[in-house]
Amino acid sequence: MQPAQGGGGDRAAAAAPSVERLPVAHTAAQDFAASKPAADLAAQALKARLSGDHEKYKELMDAVKVASDPNVSVVSEIGPDGRPRALSNGDILSGQAPGINLRREKRPEEMFTEGKRERYYSDDTATLEELVAKEKRGGGTSYDENFADSIVRSKRFKETKEDDMNDLSDEEAQLAMHERDRAIADDRKLTQEVERCRCCLEAPKIEKHRIICLGEKSYVALPAGPVVDGHCIIVPMAHEVACTALDEDTTAEMLKFKQVLQDVYFQTMQKEVVFLETVLHRQKRWHTYIDAIPVPRDVAGDAPLYFKKALLEADVEWSAHESKRVIDTRDKGGIAKCVPDQFAYFHAEFGPNGGFAHVVEDEATWSKHFGMEVLGGMMDLPPNAYIRPKRQSMEGDIKRVCSFLRKWEPHEPEEFK
Repeated sequence: MQPAQGGGGDRAAAAAPSVERLPVAHTAAQDFAASKPAADLAAQALKARLSGDHEKYKELMDAVKVASDPNVSVVSEIGPDGRPRALSNGDILSGQAPGINLRREKRPEEMFTEGKRERYYSDDTATLEELVAKEKRGGGTSYDENFADSIVRSKRFKETKEDDMNDLSDEEAQLAMHERDRAIADDRKLTQEVERCRCCLEAPKIEKHRIICLGEKSYVALPAGPVVDGHCIIVPMAHEVACTALDEDTTAEMLKFKQVLQDVYFQTMQKEVVFLETVLHRQKRWHTYIDAIPVPRDVAGDAPLYFKKALLEADVEWSAHESKRVIDTRDKGGIAKCVPDQFAYFHAEFGPNGGFAHVVEDEATWSKHFGMEVLGGMMDLPPNAYIRPKRQSMEGDIKRVCSFLRKWEPHEPEEFK
């Protein structure tokens, strides 16, 4: 992540909108805001408030306000389509588009030490972590680019005139500035979506009194309308539309929450658990979460058969991918390794180690209650229990939270306390 700034050649700078930046961080709030995104800061603030550290809570909430400053657009270096944007290595800051460097770079200083050459390129002093991060962002140069760059700099290469190169640089710079403007627009749209979201910790609409446990990257809460007693949701703190888009740390933490919930249901309620995730209409950017539904043991054993049969009967018209109606995700390292990103899908897990997934091709006809409908048929639940579950009052929510915490706390790992 990096702040979008103005800059570049005369033509590109004239067309680019101005973006104000925060002053150099000197206060504790600015130090916090510069180190972590608003979602992580909001989570830390909530933990501080629950632990009674009001001074730290105030500092963190001030940091959330600084990090959420509307005058600053902090844009992702990965676009909504999963491809790297041209926002790294100072390309936009200098007005120069990524790719072949047509202008001679400044010769690195201290190339030689005691007559022995120590450096060949400008990034020779970068650490391995910096180089890996640079490559992930799409900012690393390839051997082909280095070779083409050497040809352009060669004195024997006379075909390209200086004016042509400047015109090419200006055109690429304008394309880069267009990408920058689009990235800022995407960021502002995401900010508006977060403000309306009921799952983001920094959003005003979130009902924090139903949160059971806060991790570093995700949390466990009770839903507003439970389908059955003990129904929980596992929510990533980042505003992501699918678990296939989560980073490895968030995925690992959510797996730990699944394991804890399995122990809680098994030992305190004598039930098994089924995890459900439905991802539809990704362009609407709904915040994803995983439903954790306790299921009686005598029913849970047949759950894989019920879901496999239901998935095989779903999308009957879908003949192009006949053999892939049901994707087995058990012991394969998670849904991200079985379903490509940017796809709509349904995933049912029979425990933390996976289950069955289905790529949804016709989102208009796919029911968002598909998983609940299958479970409702297994457990003889009335349709209104899962299609339009009744929201609880504040007093009812508090009673549910206190009751579930008594079951949760004996099994809660030390790292989450």
